[in-house]
Amino acid sequence: MGGFKAVADPKRVNVKPDRLRVRATKRAATLKDALKSLGVEDEKLKETALLNGRHLHDWVAANTLLKVVEKGS
Repeated sequence: MGGFKAVADPKRVNVKPDRLRVRATKRAATLKDALKSLGVEDEKLKETALLNGRHLHDWVAANTLLKVVEKGS
């Protein structure tokens, strides 16, 4: 057995982790609209709703704290 090749691709070597951030909503809206206003991508809406223990159609008040995943580089 020879082992593994060394990783030389800078994209793979210099990876930063995703971060979980707590953000406040600016206005009352559905969770889906609030997450979109916080910059969550459409394909991550269901995952982020689950992370917050809610459904996308749930109503959230202004200044509600929500967990959002921010991508690393």
